[in-house]
Amino acid sequence: MGESEIRIEPKHAELVVKKKKQSGNFVIETKIRGTAHVTFTNIHENNSLLKPVSGDIAYIFNKYLEQKQKIGDSFDFVTVHDDIVFIKSKRAASSGME
Repeated sequence: MGESEIRIEPKHAELVVKKKKQSGNFVIETKIRGTAHVTFTNIHENNSLLKPVSGDIAYIFNKYLEQKQKIGDSFDFVTVHDDIVFIKSKRAASSGME
């Protein structure tokens, strides 16, 4: 028989799947915007406050991407438009049972 087999008994039917395969592709797009708040503390002095800092996420990502681009690194999956950071992850999903 093929990939599946059906057994029939009196007043009873059963489907037994011998092999199942599934595959597909998908893209996950994450959008980030807003302000990052970071607090620097001194771990040697009971985490005493050193300095609080805040910054726009899009600005931070832009500066990071600019630095990486200067040394030849590229992050094609990250873009910044206006005040929004877009991160795309492409996956080829497949699962199978034997």
